[in-house]
Formats: sequence, structure tokens, C-alpha cells
Amino acid sequence: MRGFTYRRLWLVLATIVVLLVLLGAVLSPEVAARWVSQISPGCVFRRVTGLSCPGCGGTRALLAFLRGDWAAAWQYNMLLWVSLLLLAEEYARLLWAELNGSERWSDSRWYPLLLRGYAAVVVLWMIGRNIWGV
Repeated sequence: MRGFTYRRLWLVLATIVVLLVLLGAVLSPEVAARWVSQISPGCVFRRVTGLSCPGCGGTRALLAFLRGDWAAAWQYNMLLWVSLLLLAEEYARLLWAELNGSERWSDSRWYPLLLRGYAAVVVLWMIGRNIWGV
């Protein structure tokens, strides 16, 4: 195992904070839902343009998820859940690489291509939401 670095400390602390937040949401979903509702500014993009952004419905999806209504959470914003799974997977890879000194996935030659593909999916999702109401 390599020595102490602030990057490694940050990754471990961020993991602990995320796990504590998730534990709090599981133990007290009503409090977590109220907290999310209070801090959410709503969609500024939608207020300005009248169009749905790729993240529109994310707060409603999170609140439905905290209530245990997973079908509604999926319906509010499907891309949110797929994106969160991809983000969690990428974070786990980064943490693993940092703690074990292995090569990071982001160092791969495929990584930029995958990011461009994901960006294209996000743009298509936004277009689909606004044209067909997906």
C-alpha cells in the first residue's frame, strides 16, 4: 500500500459521508425527503427556457425513491438512476485504483470515447424529453 496522500484521504472521507447520508435516508426517509425538498432550487433551466433539461424530475425521483416508490422514481427520470449507477461504479474504480496503486479506468484509451457516448445519450435524452415527452 502506498503512503498517505490528501487525495486518498479525500476519497475515503467522501465514501464515508456518502454511506452515512444513505444510512440516514434509510433510517429516516421522511426527514431526508423534507431536507431534499428544502434545499432543492428546482430546475433553473426549465424556468428560463420552458424546456426540460436532462436532470428534470431528479428531485421528484429522489423523493419518490426515499418514500420507497421506486417505480415512480424510475418514471420521473430514468437517466438519473443510470447516471448514478455509472457514477458510483466510476467512483468505486477510482477509489480501488487509488488505494491499490493500480491503473485507473480513466487512463484507458477507451475512456474518452465512452464519455463522448454518454454525452450523446444525455443530449438524445434531452431531445426525446422535449419532443416526445419521454
